Amino acid sequence: VKFHEGLGRVAEDARRLDPYDATCRSFYVRVDGVGFTNWSKTHGIAKPYDGAVHGAFVSAAAETMRYFRQKGLGVVAAYTQSDEVTFLCQGPAVLYRGASDGTRRLLTLFTSVFSKRFEQALRATKPEAAAEAYFEARVVAAVTRSASILALVWRRLDATRNASSQALRHLHGVRVQEELP
Repeated sequence: VKFHEGLGRVAEDARRLDPYDATCRSFYVRVDGVGFTNWSKTHGIAKPYDGAVHGAFVSAAAETMRYFRQKGLGVVAAYTQSDEVTFLCQGPAVLYRGASDGTRRLLTLFTSVFSKRFEQALRATKPEAAAEAYFEARVVAAVTRSASILALVWRRLDATRNASSQALRHLHGVRVQEELP
């Protein structure tokens, strides 16, 4: 089993736990851009890196962390890569425990708060792009902090591989990445 595949299995196992479960020690919420490849082309976003867009991601992440910390959620850290932001939180989740579907409500709120903050941050430099940026969110919860960290490492490797492929295509016209044995 390759290292990346083993981490992927840990990440999949972690998805079976609800962030509200009393055994959840940590969870992360990943907010991901929807259709950002086409969005980038439509709005002339510089590839492979656009400083204004990255700045909007960082600003929106910081504001989203502040919002949830004020609501009592233990958001420990956030990082951004490509068109996504990952928020690492202490478990179990404490918001909306009484809701009929607390996890869905948590994800909906993360998506809406982040989307609004992203639009506000990008509006001054790219108003049309800001108005048409859409996001979705996923949650991964874990019984142990180490399992959550392994799931994060797997996602980081996966996102890095995706970003490397995009940069190779854009900068060098490479269409297929060959994996070393």
